[in-house]
Formats: sequence, structure tokens, C-alpha cells
Amino acid sequence: MLLPVYACMDIPSQTLLSLAKEHQTPFFVAFPANVVTRYHELQRAFAPVAKNVHVCYSLKTQPHAAVVAALVSSGA
Repeated sequence: MLLPVYACMDIPSQTLLSLAKEHQTPFFVAFPANVVTRYHELQRAFAPVAKNVHVCYSLKTQPHAAVVAALVSSGA
């Protein structure tokens, strides 16, 4: 059974439909560069109000090697 697919960020709906046909749903699609961007946006958002805030990434909930490597290489 295919679940409804909605456009997510810059991923075309047809790409998501193709992935849904190829893989069992539900599934997770991650773009490491987007994760890094959001991480740094979150850090910047807290900077003006709390100088000692340290944003952490949960390896237990999302241990994908490419995402972790991208965060590490960006200084996260």
C-alpha cells in the first residue's frame, strides 16, 4: 500500500513516489547538507539569548553515517 506523498522541501513529488514504490513505506529521506544547515540555524537562533547553549544531535534517533559525518565536518 502506498501512502500519500507530499512535496517535501525541494524533493519533487515524482521522486518521492518513485522511492515509495522502490522501498517499503514509511521510509526516511535525509539530505545531510540540509541537516547541517538547520543545525547551524538553530545555533544562531539561540546565540543572542544564551551564550552557553550547546545544540546536540541525537545519534540514537538518527545514526545515519552520512548525516553524522556532515555534522562533524561542519564543526557541529
